[in-house]
Amino acid sequence: MAPSPRRRWNSPCALPGAETPQAAGAGGAESATGVSPKPAIQMPMLPPQCLLLVLGLGLGPGFVYGSRGTTIEQPANGTSLSIMGLMPLNETVAKGNIGRGVLPAVQLAIDQIRNISLLHPYFLDLKLYDTACDNAQGLKAFYDAIKYGPNHLMVFGGVCPSVTSIIAESLKGWNLVQLSFAATTPVLADKKKYPYFFRTVPSDNAVNPAIVKFLKHFKWKRVGTLTQDIQRFSEVRNDLTGELEDSAIQIADTESFSNDPCSSVKKLKGNDVRIIIGQFDEHMAAKVFCCAFDEDMYGSKYQWIIPGWYQALWWQQANTSTCSTKNLLTAMEGYIGVDFEPLSTKQIKTISGRTPQQYEKKKK
Repeated sequence: MAPSPRRRWNSPCALPGAETPQAAGAGGAESATGVSPKPAIQMPMLPPQCLLLVLGLGLGPGFVYGSRGTTIEQPANGTSLSIMGLMPLNETVAKGNIGRGVLPAVQLAIDQIRNISLLHPYFLDLKLYDTACDNAQGLKAFYDAIKYGPNHLMVFGGVCPSVTSIIAESLKGWNLVQLSFAATTPVLADKKKYPYFFRTVPSDNAVNPAIVKFLKHFKWKRVGTLTQDIQRFSEVRNDLTGELEDSAIQIADTESFSNDPCSSVKKLKGNDVRIIIGQFDEHMAAKVFCCAFDEDMYGSKYQWIIPGWYQALWWQQANTSTCSTKNLLTAMEGYIGVDFEPLSTKQIKTISGRTPQQYEKKKK
């Protein structure tokens, strides 16, 4: 896929100092939860785009997380600008490794920001709150941060689609912007519904042009789709349908399922679909391939194209009660996983002064 066009930008990010008071928390009446907005705090007049830029580089001077935020090792001198970190962190949650995994990269950026005195005499103070990839716990973490934490300048994080969507929709009432490093669900691109939400990763829809080019490369002009009935996957399927139609690739069959994909897989076989583009999570993927084994929909006459963002060795963790591990591995042999690159392969220096390869080496 072609990279997004770049724009030249003269940065207005030099800090003029705390010349004008500005509210960091909510800018309105008491919320429905009974949490009252806190008084405004003194902070520099930092344009929102500059704050997002700084957050893209890194946060805070050091952190550990607890039930109501972090305990921060603060510099001896300076004024803190608090950032609310919302992400799954618990080891018992599947996506908790994403939240924990980003922390070394954040620490690396922290060191660079402090070394070049980018925000002097201010420092960003990241306080982490565990959302556990659960809607109820995520909302509780959000409101606990507002009620018990300091006045937060903005929100950093958002991994799990449902939790992120709920919180992102609430941001306007609290006059907070959010920057996510991992929320890829297409629904969050709706700026009317989520005007205060931004992200550093592309939408799941970004892989669809690549799928179309892949199909064209092999001159495959007839496909079928199999989609799990979840909004995240339905949105990607709908976007892909438009891409396929624009490229004159026939969609021979469109199937969807909630819990049992076997009847849908059987219909695909009945319509003689040989190229199947699937949109489902890794737990459903195991069921799909077990159904494919039962229908003999594997081997050199079939090609499965599915999401490539599953956890490593996902088939070992998935529920394979519907068939043996041997049958599952037989059916999934040769599948193609599609995902965007987490790190660019281009040897171009970024705003940090490092190339992606230098960053990767430094991180290790």
